[in-house]
Amino acid sequence: AIGFITALTSLNLRRCENLQQIPKTIGRLTDLEILHLGACKSLVQLPASIIALRALHVFDLGACQSLQNLTESVGSLVHLE
Repeated sequence: AIGFITALTSLNLRRCENLQQIPKTIGRLTDLEILHLGACKSLVQLPASIIALRALHVFDLGACQSLQNLTESVGSLVHLE
């Protein structure tokens, strides 16, 4: 599972058109600084654990047209550019 790659600093899933959801364990990637999910046209939701990504400063959700709601807690990601 992705949550076991805790030293990961960058994850590029851009244009994964069939990706519907991100595993809840993504919140364990506490060193993750860059997360590209742009053009993931089937992505419907993000797990609440996304707020645990305190080091995140680049978070690309452009053209995620199926994304239904963005958890309000994403506002607590204070390092976003």
